[in-house]
Amino acid sequence: MSTSNTSSLDQLDPQAAAELREQRKKTIASSLDKRHRKEKTFRLMGFSAVIAGLFFVVLLFGSILAKGLPAFWQSSMSLPIYFDLAVVNAGPKPKAIAGESPAQYEDRMIAWQTEMGMVDWDALIVNGIIAKDKALEAQLLS
Repeated sequence: MSTSNTSSLDQLDPQAAAELREQRKKTIASSLDKRHRKEKTFRLMGFSAVIAGLFFVVLLFGSILAKGLPAFWQSSMSLPIYFDLAVVNAGPKPKAIAGESPAQYEDRMIAWQTEMGMVDWDALIVNGIIAKDKALEAQLLS
């Protein structure tokens, strides 16, 4: 048994053996060409997928930026605000009284702060908007 890579025809006919070698070379060359084409196609598809992914990431960041950018804009309005005593009825800020313990003063201060927190500040703003433009009164009070 022979360990060589050639067939028994090599020993018989050198011309036939040369033709078989050439035929094998052509088969190998054509399969290599096919393999190289497939590899190029695969690489092109991979590159296209990466480019498409980057495009969508840029699109996502652009969308986030476009929707989030208005958060950095500031609007302001000047209104005539009248602090009506009927709305703001918490009384004056407490002051420490002689002979009063710090805990008693703190209790009165917390009670006053609680009352100030319960004031309807939105009503003052709505009244200021109405004072600025009377046409908005029906929309704001409904």
